[in-house]
Amino acid sequence: MTARHHFVKTPLVLAIGAVIVLMKQGQAYAATPAPADSTEAGWNCSQTANGRWDCNPSAQADSPPALEPAVPAKVTEADEEAVQAQLAPLDSQSSQPSQHTETDAVQEPAREAAAPMDTSESAAPADTAKAPDSSSRAEAGTSSPAATYVASQAKTSETVTDNPSSLQDAGLAGSQSAAVAQGWPIENKPAAGSAIPTPYSYLDWYQNPKGVDPTNHCEGFYQEPSFTANDLKQPQEHQQVYVLANRSSTRLGDDSELYGPVYVRQGAQRVAADYAKYDQANGEVHLQGNLRYRQPGMLVVGQSGDVNLNSSASTMHDVQFVQYGLHLRGVAASLSNNEKEQRTELSSAYFTRCEPGNDSWTLHGSSIVLHKDEGYGEAYNATLRVADVPILYLPWFSFPISDKRKSGFLYPDFSVNSKDGIEIATPYYLNLAPNYDATITPRLIEKRGLLTEAEFRYMNDWSYNTFSGAYMPHDQIADKTRWLLGIDHKGNPSPQLYTRVYATKVGDIDYQKDLSVDLSVEKDTHLDQVGEVRYYGDNWNAGARVKYYQTLDDTIANPYQESPHFDVSGSVPNSVQNLGLGYSFQTTNFTRKQDKLSGIDKATGLRTVAQANASYNLVRPWGFVRGSTRLNQRFYSLDNMPTGYADSDQFTIPTATLDTGLVMERQYDFRDESFTQTLEPRLFYTYTPYQDQSRLPLFDTDELTFNYDQLWRDYRFTGQDRIGDMNQVSAGLTSRFYEDDGSQRAMLGLGQTFYFQDRKVRLEEDDETLTSSTSPIASRGEFQINQRLSLLADAVWSPQQSVLSDSGVTLRYQSDIDHIINLRLRKFYEDDPESSSFNRDDFQYQTDMSVIWPISAQYSLLARWNRDIEESRTLETMLGVEYENCCWRVRALQRNWYDGDAEDDERRKSGVFLQFTLKGLAGFNTGFGDNGSNTSSILEEITGFEERESNNK
Repeated sequence: MTARHHFVKTPLVLAIGAVIVLMKQGQAYAATPAPADSTEAGWNCSQTANGRWDCNPSAQADSPPALEPAVPAKVTEADEEAVQAQLAPLDSQSSQPSQHTETDAVQEPAREAAAPMDTSESAAPADTAKAPDSSSRAEAGTSSPAATYVASQAKTSETVTDNPSSLQDAGLAGSQSAAVAQGWPIENKPAAGSAIPTPYSYLDWYQNPKGVDPTNHCEGFYQEPSFTANDLKQPQEHQQVYVLANRSSTRLGDDSELYGPVYVRQGAQRVAADYAKYDQANGEVHLQGNLRYRQPGMLVVGQSGDVNLNSSASTMHDVQFVQYGLHLRGVAASLSNNEKEQRTELSSAYFTRCEPGNDSWTLHGSSIVLHKDEGYGEAYNATLRVADVPILYLPWFSFPISDKRKSGFLYPDFSVNSKDGIEIATPYYLNLAPNYDATITPRLIEKRGLLTEAEFRYMNDWSYNTFSGAYMPHDQIADKTRWLLGIDHKGNPSPQLYTRVYATKVGDIDYQKDLSVDLSVEKDTHLDQVGEVRYYGDNWNAGARVKYYQTLDDTIANPYQESPHFDVSGSVPNSVQNLGLGYSFQTTNFTRKQDKLSGIDKATGLRTVAQANASYNLVRPWGFVRGSTRLNQRFYSLDNMPTGYADSDQFTIPTATLDTGLVMERQYDFRDESFTQTLEPRLFYTYTPYQDQSRLPLFDTDELTFNYDQLWRDYRFTGQDRIGDMNQVSAGLTSRFYEDDGSQRAMLGLGQTFYFQDRKVRLEEDDETLTSSTSPIASRGEFQINQRLSLLADAVWSPQQSVLSDSGVTLRYQSDIDHIINLRLRKFYEDDPESSSFNRDDFQYQTDMSVIWPISAQYSLLARWNRDIEESRTLETMLGVEYENCCWRVRALQRNWYDGDAEDDERRKSGVFLQFTLKGLAGFNTGFGDNGSNTSSILEEITGFEERESNNK
């Protein structure tokens, strides 16, 4: 008997659900091929009492060859043509009766469009096994669908075929080539040396040969086998079903039995088992032993299962499953799947993100139902276990299994601190419509009461909107009602029209300090309340804005509010090359709360600003010349002015600038590295005449600190209430070093301003005139020492005071998001070094150092040190350790800090903070000590921490 595998190709839809369980790590198998002569191979074939032929290895035969993972072979066109000719689909095979036909009375029925399993090619040849005669045959079948199945495939009422498990049989024209040609691709396990098999390799879990992966902190990884087939892009209803078996037994009108290994594939869905029994009448398939089901992104292994080909329903028992993308695995007593309804139900199930063999946390449910088309799941009698100890029970909750939105509870959040006690937040998501939704979050705070937060999101074709709110009827600690309202709107009603609204308001100034805000609102000493609309034309744009504030600090004066502000600006087209003409206009009504104000600080009123400018730019590779003029006009109509001050004022002041520079280059070699070095001398002249503005209010204006950037500006103040008088020239020299790819490796710049007249315009009326003839010397250096280490330094040297009036150094090391060191040192004087009242004792000198550094692949150090060197006072020290594995993460922090807003004897504070996160599920924070701040908000003060968090999600 020639030993062959059976490829059965039929268009029946095979839908086996989404299940996952235990089995050996084989994907495709190869074994030693059997000899062509079945007698030499030791096979005994006999006719059974019911008329079947049954073949089994003889006692002298060797035991079946051990199965080894197949190695994919290159498939040639000749291989494919040979196999396609020999093992073609049913509709291309010969319709001539086989020599095993029992009786001429059995006619070949018409072929069905959906043909069942094909065994005609695998019938035993006449020279090795005789067909049973008419005296021993069983009852003849009829032309029922079941009979059609057998007759159209095997052309006989009873057929038995026995084959050793081999993908290298010569009868298949090239083993793996035949398998690929007939639609059974080879699945590849990880390449040698890239993974170490583990006891859980049957779940595709392998050990990393290099140890724990520092990027995901796991000792191993899931490796989904690579898989390709030429029909994967076809619609499911057009995908063929392929069956490969080691041995088959069929009988007209009866069940078909396939002996293992048995492989079935439709598209990307693959299933394997030791044994399969097909009920032709009902379209049911029973699978037994080492059941293994795959689809992209999912693996299910189990011991038995049933599939109905007619209803696309399946049930599997004692299963384990893996979802590769979510890094989740689980166990279920049974899994029922209905592909038509897109519904999967697991009974007595649990899942976890922990690696196989580690159940540090598990989420159990008596029943878990997955609604795949709607993208959500439901768990009944759900219990969260940590270290096999139940810590949370919910009779029901809903959870997402895709990006589709679905109403239901989101993962809860827990926190504990000494100030507020235990806090539990249980957000509930409402998917109200495709374009709007809401989240309601009750937060039960043990020592304060119930705080209810809500967030509503709405979007349409031209806008995105978020509305936020929170309400606590009675805060038991503060003894008052607490509330918050917020809105964030971004709109684009037409291609040229834009709208923007963002506003937050709280019931009291301590709200954000007492109740950490989880909503999409701003957190600062002032809460902005802004509404703006802007239109963009071809060469112009115009806008209107209102801007209010809520001040959260009693020690800070209320800022000016804009109610309203209008502006328009644009450019004037012209035909002169390199010439630019522009204009701008704005008018603003400034208002202010009058509490605790006096003198000119109480002034309010209308300010109008008008500017016209012209510029000419000539830029060449060797240098540049830029000239500009600007006409500045101001108009004031004021209220609440002090006695003796005018209620209105106006002035017109011109400004002219000339900016010139050269760029010279040379090649520069340093330590076997070649650079292009530039030498760039620059002169910048600006002139603005003096006009007294000292008796005007300061609505939005402050004086700029002198530094390297100030050398090349034509203004000395921010805002529009002061136009500084300037008759000066700045001279500077810059050198840059470029690598061959054009990236800048280093920059050194040095410059000084020379004054031709005193600077009389100051912020306050009683500020003295600046009379120095030269400015301090400003410098800057930027160095990319290597790909990981960079240095930025600024320094301002005052020859007049013989001090570094402002200096700062920032050293940053970053090889990746897990290895970051930042060191910042800055010292600056409060007074202007050009002022005669310069106070050498009035300065700030601080250092800030932060570290994120792995101690090992699973332990990391998190630290920050912030110190006021001048006051010999540590502002904050924080030292923390983070442990993370595949399953969970824990951070423990010890923090000491200085609270300048507290009473003198309460400014020193300390606390211990703990953050525990179940990866893939939820987390909670604890804090013990003087303040229970959220652990994440503390860690966000470390440079690079937020980037690291967002990258690790």
